[in-house]
Amino acid sequence: MKILLTILGLALSTNLYAETNAPLRVQLHWTHQAQFAGYYLAESRLSQSPEAIRVKLLEGGPGINPINKLLKNQADVGIAWVSELLDARKKGADVVNVAQIFRRPGMAVAFNKRAGLKSVSNLVGHSVGVWNVGDEISVRLWLRNAGIPESSVRLVQQAGGAKDLISGKVNCATVMVYNEYWNLVESGFKPDDLLVTKFGDVGLGMLEDGIYVKRANLDDPNFRRRLTEFLRAMAAGWQQAREHPDEAVAITMTKSRTLEVAHQRRMLDSILNLIPADKPFGFLEPADFERTVNIYAGKAHDAEEIRKLGRAAWTHRIWEEAGLSGR
Repeated sequence: MKILLTILGLALSTNLYAETNAPLRVQLHWTHQAQFAGYYLAESRLSQSPEAIRVKLLEGGPGINPINKLLKNQADVGIAWVSELLDARKKGADVVNVAQIFRRPGMAVAFNKRAGLKSVSNLVGHSVGVWNVGDEISVRLWLRNAGIPESSVRLVQQAGGAKDLISGKVNCATVMVYNEYWNLVESGFKPDDLLVTKFGDVGLGMLEDGIYVKRANLDDPNFRRRLTEFLRAMAAGWQQAREHPDEAVAITMTKSRTLEVAHQRRMLDSILNLIPADKPFGFLEPADFERTVNIYAGKAHDAEEIRKLGRAAWTHRIWEEAGLSGR
């Protein structure tokens, strides 16, 4: 019996050690690119210390919703948008924002003026390309605010890199000002060929890349320890990206053979504008979150319920435990 108890004790100890040292699975919001340069640098920093946590960055892409990955236990951390969070919370998911990386929105919709599209009113009967990663939510709100019945516009799954807009498969599509806009310019579009409406300029700029987890996991001290360590490494990684952009682009290039250096450098420069250096890294401003919730709720019949869900959808606990107030 004593031998059996010893064996069981060793087994339990081994399982606990494995769980404690399991990699923190972080679901990115898109495919590998300079949008996540700070994450790559954080991952590299942590890998150089044998005592540090391990991180596994999971590539995203069209149709991949980081919040859904959390709910399916396929990721521990999701890099997502507030619109995706609220969409999930409406369905009963208890997921919360623990840090906010982007302080400014980067989403826009681009029209191909060559095809005769010069305003939102021209969209009736046309298709709008979306990635279905939360951008479709903003498009629906945009159409509703413009008085365009959603039934008169077809939202279609678009390929990455603005390929469908470039090929003419669609003449209007969502773009990120730090990525697909530059794809369009690099493909031969002149600025005068495009009408770009930034959602932030029309009162629809919602918070984008934030860090999300399941609330229940915050009750686990080991999970909180790993999460705070990752957040501290992220703060250092993004600072490194700002001070050494060539190094940030270089590590980004190791993630995919399809990336192009000049495009990634343009993207990094644009991304850093969304992460103000004069603000504490990762801090979620409650007023910004509330503004996003109000945009999402709009005049919906369940607007008050959405606002209620939003009030319980974030916490500063991890940010405070990571000690980032002075960064």
